[in-house]
Amino acid sequence: MKSGARTCLLVLGALLAVWAAPARADWTTYHADAGRSGVDQSSASTPLPFAAEWTSPNLGANVYAEPLVYHGLVIVATEGNDVYALNETTGQVVWHMSAGTPVPSGKLPCGDITPTVGITSTPVVDPATGTLYVVADQWDGSHAHHTLIAYSATTGAQLFTKNVDPAGAIPENQLQRPALNLSGGHVLIGFGGNDGDCASYWGWLVSVAEDGSSTSAWQALTDKGDAIWGSSGPAVDGAGAVYVATGNGSSTYNGSSAFDYGDSVLKFASAAAVAPGSPSDYFAPADWMSLNSGDADLGSSGPVLLPGNLAFQDGKGSTGYLLSTASLGHLGGQLYQASTGCASFGGDAYANGIIYVACASGGTLALALNTTSPGHPTFSQLWRGPADANGSPIIAGGRVWVPSFSDGVLYGLDPQTGAVDVKQSTPAMEHFTSPAASDGRLLLATGPTVEAYTVAAAVANQTLTVTEAGTGAGAVQGDKAPTLVCPGACSQTYPSGTAVTLTEAPASRSAFAGWSGGGCSGTASTCTVTLSADVHVIATFTSTEGKPTVSGASLSGVARGKAKLTFTVHAGSRAPALRSIVVSLPAGLSFERKGLGRGLTVTGANGKRARFTTKLGHGVLTIALRSAQRSVRIALHGRALSVSRKLAREARHKPRRTLRFVVKATDADGSTTRLPLKLRA
Repeated sequence: MKSGARTCLLVLGALLAVWAAPARADWTTYHADAGRSGVDQSSASTPLPFAAEWTSPNLGANVYAEPLVYHGLVIVATEGNDVYALNETTGQVVWHMSAGTPVPSGKLPCGDITPTVGITSTPVVDPATGTLYVVADQWDGSHAHHTLIAYSATTGAQLFTKNVDPAGAIPENQLQRPALNLSGGHVLIGFGGNDGDCASYWGWLVSVAEDGSSTSAWQALTDKGDAIWGSSGPAVDGAGAVYVATGNGSSTYNGSSAFDYGDSVLKFASAAAVAPGSPSDYFAPADWMSLNSGDADLGSSGPVLLPGNLAFQDGKGSTGYLLSTASLGHLGGQLYQASTGCASFGGDAYANGIIYVACASGGTLALALNTTSPGHPTFSQLWRGPADANGSPIIAGGRVWVPSFSDGVLYGLDPQTGAVDVKQSTPAMEHFTSPAASDGRLLLATGPTVEAYTVAAAVANQTLTVTEAGTGAGAVQGDKAPTLVCPGACSQTYPSGTAVTLTEAPASRSAFAGWSGGGCSGTASTCTVTLSADVHVIATFTSTEGKPTVSGASLSGVARGKAKLTFTVHAGSRAPALRSIVVSLPAGLSFERKGLGRGLTVTGANGKRARFTTKLGHGVLTIALRSAQRSVRIALHGRALSVSRKLAREARHKPRRTLRFVVKATDADGSTTRLPLKLRA
């Protein structure tokens, strides 16, 4: 047997062994969900006796990324640009792919990752398509390049590659450390600088369509700094909005006092809105200049999203901030702030009213969130963990799990008291390491290996699916992690017995018409589903406005070679007013550019002439209104229209011939409606 065929059979056999196992829960992104809660939903809350389960083979290079779990596979990416899928039960390699030659550390201006820089960020899996996305730092022999690579998560088959270095970036100076995330069919990628802040680097947020078809990027400034580098990466809320935190900005280096989005939390309305220009919203502490000058990055950790439209942010400066995601507040606009005594690096976690903060020194910090006073949330210290518990925490199997990457220890802490329930020696780990968890099993990257531990019993899981129906549009969001949000992640898996409250939010020009299926009914804004089996809920939205209409259309004079066309366009009921009208003519009629000045009139609903501009190209006339109108009457006289001899002759001999026109109306919100006309010549 040829070796290639034997390898394929071995991989197929390993995959069959995985697929034959019972259905498993997944951990497909950093800290389990897009909001970065760090909560494992697939393990029972009552711990089992802690036990080492398996150690993976040596993977050839160190692992900075958090392991992922998908369909019984543990997916691990290394600084050697290798991607491995391990059997979740045994730790054996199921498939392995090389993501290209990693960058020799000596080719970079500074940094602390050695001997090569490959895949540093945590990848992400789209559970809807089974596609794994990684960003590899590749060396072509003379230059570095950051490449997004898409794989089949189950087989390792490469689907596509795409260079994601933004225009103007210097790849050797940029480190792609933040975890990837997904929003609205896009992969989100953050960039910062190498350790040491040497050379010219910039904070970039890049958004790439999941099929690789398009890329857009936002650059924090035109000078040096504003790194997006916290290892937890962008957070995404239920509506698809994106939140990132930045490090010190250009004023650190050039003494500028102009605000530059350094040491800030930035919001982008969607992944599609990640583009040149300002973010849709931002927050920066009032002392942002002091943070800049002191290199006290707010963005040394990423935002964690909390219930009730809240977000928590801490950083090197040891101050925690509660922010409203509905309005971040700009400079000094936090809802609450307090000293934490915790310089936070990596990623925080949240469960059951407690924020667990990753602290570089002094041990994990647990903060009790208080939201009893509407609009005035606060937090207070609940406990501190062991002094060397300096990794990024998660919650699984009834405990808070925190690595000590400095001392090679894994701690299991009581969520309410911080008491040490488990202290396990481990191989060496990399900075800011965070474990993952699934099906009662904890997974920890330890240098070039992965350790697996039994921490709890796996629980039965049920799937909740939401479908949207009707003539309107809207969104539906669940209140439990992993967050169900539709459109988007319209299906999520939860432990049996979980109660998920769904909340509807109609889009502009739509209304919620009611729930159906899964025990939901009526038109209340929320419906709570308790999962004892797979459940399918339908949310129906109806349009609240009429479409634009056309009336009073007439065509005359074609047979005489002097055509006159008139029609009136009306805005839809409860819809925005009209901003432009586009007219396309049938064969035999054409616009006369020189005659448009006198041969075209536009009259508003008040009977007065409306002001407008015209654009004529490729036989299509665009009439742009200077001010929006509820209705406009368009009249194109003989001066503006030309009739071919053939059409005039046909109109004389066939006076009932039908001509087809196309009118398009665009309203003030940019919505365009096609209004076909059939007129007899």
